[in-house]
Amino acid sequence: MGKKNQLFLFEWTNPLNASMGAEFFAGLPAQPGVYQFRAADDSVLYVGQSACLRDRLRSYRYIHPETHSRRLVRLVSRVASIRYTVCENPLEARLLENRLIGELKPPFNRQNVYPEGYCYLQVEVLSAVPGMCCGADLVLRIVDRPSENGAVLTLGAFKSRRVLARMLQTFRRLVHAQLGEGGPRGVYPRFGRRDMDGTGPGQRLWCLSLPADHDPASLPEAISFLTGHSCALVASIDHRWNLGLTQFIEAGLAAESNDSTDAAPGWKPVDFWHAAILEDMTVLIDFFERVLRKTRLAASAMAPPASHIPAAQLNDWLTIAAARSPAAE
Repeated sequence: MGKKNQLFLFEWTNPLNASMGAEFFAGLPAQPGVYQFRAADDSVLYVGQSACLRDRLRSYRYIHPETHSRRLVRLVSRVASIRYTVCENPLEARLLENRLIGELKPPFNRQNVYPEGYCYLQVEVLSAVPGMCCGADLVLRIVDRPSENGAVLTLGAFKSRRVLARMLQTFRRLVHAQLGEGGPRGVYPRFGRRDMDGTGPGQRLWCLSLPADHDPASLPEAISFLTGHSCALVASIDHRWNLGLTQFIEAGLAAESNDSTDAAPGWKPVDFWHAAILEDMTVLIDFFERVLRKTRLAASAMAPPASHIPAAQLNDWLTIAAARSPAAE
């Protein structure tokens, strides 16, 4: 049943009109600022900002169950008072909002509430690791805080562990496929993440084994991608897979024509491989543009430039960068 067809036992009236009064809304300034919705016990329910406090706060008077989400209806139903702070410009308002959300952690806010929960990515290149069949190993760890080991490259901060973990799974699948000889071999590996003993609570580790005869450019391309400098890795993977798919298709067709399963073991429909590869490359490109490149710019803007930016400063940098972007003008 849609919202417009929902039946109400009693006629719903927005409680803000009664609790705050017409005089409050009439006296609101038409200036940038930050506002706080507070409950009857004076606890903060929600922190927001606007380039025009008068227009934004007045809009809450028209929240209705038929046209708005249950979350907004619950919010305005619990508001007992509204406080606001006037700022000189919209950017100052956004930065103040970031700080208040991080300090007060209002229950109705969803973004930027727990910067202390952000994570980092550690990148380490190990050679001739005992027990690992490789010429080199690229070890990737999701950790809670930057490493003090100068030999380990720390990247971040990243807001979502889940999104970062998905990117690393995709990254390992594609790089593993690129390093293989001749493209797909009937198996497109879906590697899962694994918890490793001795890495600390909450840490996840991925190992990417590079064969001793791997392409010398593959490791620098992989690291350049993770550090947000270049997306050439995806182009290399695309080129290699296109060549491999051509050979794979020819082998599969030859096997089918000979009615032999030995000619191309593990033959699968080509559409499956192509769709899987394109999906994973899309994930990597999107993550590079939306996250890795911006994180690199944020870290390089620090004084002195670093490989990572502290979680406490990430939200402010993203806010300032968004305000300075051409789209914001």
